[in-house]
Amino acid sequence: MLAELKALLKSPKLWITIIGVSLIPALYNLIFLSSMWDPYGNVKNLPVAVVNKDKSASFQDKTLNIGHDMVDNMSKNKNLDYHFVTENEAQKGIEDGDYYMVITFPENLSSNAASLLTNDPKKLEISYQTTAGHSFVSSKMSDSAMSKLKDTVSKNITSTYVGAVFKSMSQLQGGMGTAANGASQLYAGAGALQSGSQTLSNGLGTLAGSTQTLATGVDTLSSGASAYTSGVSTLSGALSQLNANSEAVNSAAGQFVSGAEAMNTLVTGADSLSTALSQMATATSLSEEQQAQLSTLSTNLTDLNTAIQNLNTAVSNTSLPSGTSTTSVDTSSIATYLSNISSAASSIATASATDKANDLAAVQGTAAYQSLT
Repeated sequence: MLAELKALLKSPKLWITIIGVSLIPALYNLIFLSSMWDPYGNVKNLPVAVVNKDKSASFQDKTLNIGHDMVDNMSKNKNLDYHFVTENEAQKGIEDGDYYMVITFPENLSSNAASLLTNDPKKLEISYQTTAGHSFVSSKMSDSAMSKLKDTVSKNITSTYVGAVFKSMSQLQGGMGTAANGASQLYAGAGALQSGSQTLSNGLGTLAGSTQTLATGVDTLSSGASAYTSGVSTLSGALSQLNANSEAVNSAAGQFVSGAEAMNTLVTGADSLSTALSQMATATSLSEEQQAQLSTLSTNLTDLNTAIQNLNTAVSNTSLPSGTSTTSVDTSSIATYLSNISSAASSIATASATDKANDLAAVQGTAAYQSLT
């Protein structure tokens, strides 16, 4: 037994065989570990095909194109060897072994991303295809690269979503500010409406007072005209009696004084009417028809005053010696002026009362007036 062992130890072929058998597992482990020592060290040389089928979509008044943005980012990324090809080229390349992975962006990628702020958000899906035919390591590397790509896409989508949300909140804030300004303007407008309604009410009250003043002036003028007519008749009769009977001079003089007093009453009525017309023109805005009537009335008043002055002059110049005739006094023009004045005053009073009633009814019929009452 010892002899055989010594013979084996002295045989060089045996030692070479033993050493060779021992080194084979070690070499295998060395090669395997070296290949697996840094599997991601050269992933930048791993060919990956990218197929972009995505179509743009509208989002927040902007065009959203996730696929195009991802392709642009990948073209600047050197972590993998990206090849941007068509779907047919990618399929042929992975079958021939030219590509280790194919990444496909679907057509609805951007439209699904645009649905994030809607009531029915859609899930974003990116398909990829790997091949394990070349090596197990390359397959794992492709899976890892795809996982990182998904993270990148998620970050991009999240950034877009957050930006859109903040933009919507900014728009909401602006809309609330606009609504607040509108409410303030509405409140100010309501105050102005209330103030305007009060001013209108005051104006209607002034109009009513002026109309009453005008009516009083018209009544005074009518009374004065009647008194004047009576006085003129009395004066004419007195002058006739004076010519026939000198003894009735004292009585005629008394009647003359009565006629003069009637003339004074008429003058007072005309002054009152002029004052009322001035107040009415100042307090209200008259229509063209009412202005024309006031102009006619004012002209007749002027002519009446002139006629009265002429009559006073004629009466003052009349001499009353016994046995002589009196001077003839023409009162027809005064009667005509009085008739015109009375007619114009009545027309103005009627038109003013009608306008007052119409204006008051129009104001009371408005929603603003009803809301204030």
